[in-house]
Amino acid sequence: MSLAQWSYLGNAFFWGRLSVQLLLVRRPIGEMVFVATLAATRENRGKLMVTDFVTYLSFDGRCEEAFKRYEKVFKGKIAMMMRHSDAPPGSGVPQNSETANRIMHARLEVGGRLLMGGDAPAHSSSRPQGFCVSVAVDDPAEAERIFSQLSESGAIVMPMTETFWAQRFGMVTDEFGTPWMVNCEKPIG
Repeated sequence: MSLAQWSYLGNAFFWGRLSVQLLLVRRPIGEMVFVATLAATRENRGKLMVTDFVTYLSFDGRCEEAFKRYEKVFKGKIAMMMRHSDAPPGSGVPQNSETANRIMHARLEVGGRLLMGGDAPAHSSSRPQGFCVSVAVDDPAEAERIFSQLSESGAIVMPMTETFWAQRFGMVTDEFGTPWMVNCEKPIG
């Protein structure tokens, strides 16, 4: 299968009847490797069971900075960071001086979970609204640590405190504009 058989549409690709979210990974030798993450025929859309929800954050040129910070806050590992300039010519990815260093796709792995994101096209980014990224932890001290680090240069919406459902709960919008809820629930029963 050649690259010419793929057409780029955001982070989704369509090839014949197959719909695939495609992640391009460049190895040190320059070889492009394709990793398909979810595939379904167009006829089967809506019939597949959801096995996970993955938050995909959008930034206005600060994705790399944000993900490097999240890697430290959540003690995770950036598994992928692809710039627009890493896409092959003719892929449909904008390739100019304004977009070259913008992050097309980033993936952070934390304890078997994923957080993904990228830089929105220049001049079309908007502030997140209507959602929060919820972080659930088992240890109150860890909830405090995460909340404190997310709060640095951010805005506290609800201070970290005990609630009727949680040992520790707090809400913050970080310096990148991402709204977070940090929750350490009380044991049930």
